[in-house]
Amino acid sequence: MLGESLTDADGGTLVSSSDVFILGFFSPDNTSTNRYVGIWYHPNVSVTQDVVWVANRRRPISGLGGSIALSQSGDLTVLDGASNLVWSAGASGGSNATLQLMISGNLVISGATAGDVMMWQSFDHPTDTFLPEMQVGLNATTGEPRLFTSWASPHDPAPGNYSMGIDPQGSAQIFIWEDIGGARVRRWRSGEWNGHKFIGTVMRTLNIYGFAYNAESRYFSYTPHNASLLRFVLRSDGVEQTWMQSPATRRWSTVWEQPTDECEVYGTCGAYGSCSLDGEQRPRCDCLFGFQPRSVEEWDAGNWTGGCVRRSKLACNNTSNSTGPDGFWKVEKMKLPAHAVWSSNSADEADCRDACSEDCSCLAYAFSVSDISCLVWKNDLVDIYQSTIFDYDLNIKLAASELGDKDRSTKRVALISSMSALASLLILCVCGFLFWKYNARQKDALKMQTKKENLVTCTRLSGTGNLASDFSSSILYGNEKQEGKGSDLSLFTFDTIQTATNYFCESNKLGKGGFGYVYKGMLPGGQEVAVKRLSRSSGQGLEEFKTEVILISKLQHRNLVRLLGYCIQGHEKILIYEYLPNKSLDAILFDPLKRDALDWDRRFIIIEGIARGLLYLHRDSRLRIVHRDLKASNILLDENMNPKISDFGMARMFGGNENQFNTNHVVGTL
Repeated sequence: MLGESLTDADGGTLVSSSDVFILGFFSPDNTSTNRYVGIWYHPNVSVTQDVVWVANRRRPISGLGGSIALSQSGDLTVLDGASNLVWSAGASGGSNATLQLMISGNLVISGATAGDVMMWQSFDHPTDTFLPEMQVGLNATTGEPRLFTSWASPHDPAPGNYSMGIDPQGSAQIFIWEDIGGARVRRWRSGEWNGHKFIGTVMRTLNIYGFAYNAESRYFSYTPHNASLLRFVLRSDGVEQTWMQSPATRRWSTVWEQPTDECEVYGTCGAYGSCSLDGEQRPRCDCLFGFQPRSVEEWDAGNWTGGCVRRSKLACNNTSNSTGPDGFWKVEKMKLPAHAVWSSNSADEADCRDACSEDCSCLAYAFSVSDISCLVWKNDLVDIYQSTIFDYDLNIKLAASELGDKDRSTKRVALISSMSALASLLILCVCGFLFWKYNARQKDALKMQTKKENLVTCTRLSGTGNLASDFSSSILYGNEKQEGKGSDLSLFTFDTIQTATNYFCESNKLGKGGFGYVYKGMLPGGQEVAVKRLSRSSGQGLEEFKTEVILISKLQHRNLVRLLGYCIQGHEKILIYEYLPNKSLDAILFDPLKRDALDWDRRFIIIEGIARGLLYLHRDSRLRIVHRDLKASNILLDENMNPKISDFGMARMFGGNENQFNTNHVVGTL
């Protein structure tokens, strides 16, 4: 009430109902003489003094002479030991004003009776902590932002260099900004709000979130799912954390934070640059397909902020362009770029694609029928992060020449010219037929010899006295022909594989196995494939490589991965498999966010499929196979989550009547 005060010397405090929050004086490190007025959790709910709001964060009081009081005009004031005004709320509550600390942690000035108008509340003036029922937003009429501002350091409540709030330009997403030389620079963004989550981050289901849009205000708020206390804190280093309290221990633990790596920092790779993490969780930038570095020198030096530029201009509606109409290149598992625009007239992906195709200003689109509907981009594509934690595909508009139309047209012209030339030389070809046939036979013999030399015969393994297997080139090139059963494998050139994977682009990397990296690729006919490139420094040599080629080419079962072809050129040893979009079982099974997708019915189907595959290997196939390296990372999942056993580099074959063999090497997974 008016005239009453709380003094620091007397330990004066104001406590909320249910003893959840306390208003009083504190020192951040409990040793400094600097005193602040703040709100923190009551010892009944927290063993630590976690401050959630500070009044005089710019002007601390020296010593214990401070006081808190309601002035005669109904304003909340903080005075020092000499009764000098240190801070005021700027409210005019009148002579009947009262001060109340709510159970939510909101400090409120209102009238003396219930139902009186609220004159002022601390929730409208947050510091670094976002509590349930708070509103992160801005006034749609005045444009006044309601920002959370970090502390200057863990022990200094003064405003720091980082702030957080919703996009003042009107998009439904949250930003973290860094103050650099007085300018507010974007550091992180959540991605657009789609009605139940932010599409640019993986959020824990600890809260009920909501965005409100109306004529008077735009704001974001949340409510906990259960009785546990929660709070978001913007740390002094610009990291936003979610803290959850354990009622049993009254202690807090971090359950979520952003950004967690350099790829989540806004614009790390500049325009049209895609960020991904290498095996050591270091950021790596790659230009999107169809783009090249703006400055090759800076890009090679690791300065990626300059971004990338198009290699080929878009044709748009220029019908005179001989290369054909523009098309789209799809990139999977993306944090969608900034500056998205909702397209409300698209019922399906075809409509979304057409809308972007017909709009010369549209540079990309994304579509999800149950999630984002249709999003289009009309500005440079910035802040792109490719990772398996994201669920969205980005379709980038490219010139026809980048998508192969120009190459196909050139090939057609070259083919017609070649046919004309061949027709004019027909008589000479007929006359030289016998000579050509002789040379062809010599070349075939030389080619077969070269392949046999590349696939050097492996040492025979002794077991029960018979041969466990003869891993020789004749299995690939001799016996199969004699049996009249070719392996139906394609021998790809290294140039073909480079083109299919965009020169082993980092953004196409699917993962790292025991013997090298696996990339996603697209063959000239449009077929998606997984490309396993064996590392020169890996432990897998020609023996394991041949084993994998030989075994998988002979095995046909729905629970075994299908090998499409291989490539041997110099030191390069490459296997080309069918592409399985859900990747390996371990990536889902051991991910705390993805494992919920595997209910027990689905797990049983996966277990049954693995068992069927093993039964085929051990008993039902025409070869008897021991895998020797069966583990969750070697179980791949197709689009329907059906399992397929992969990685036969350590496998061994038995003879038809054998049931054991010896080995000189300890390999595999126990």
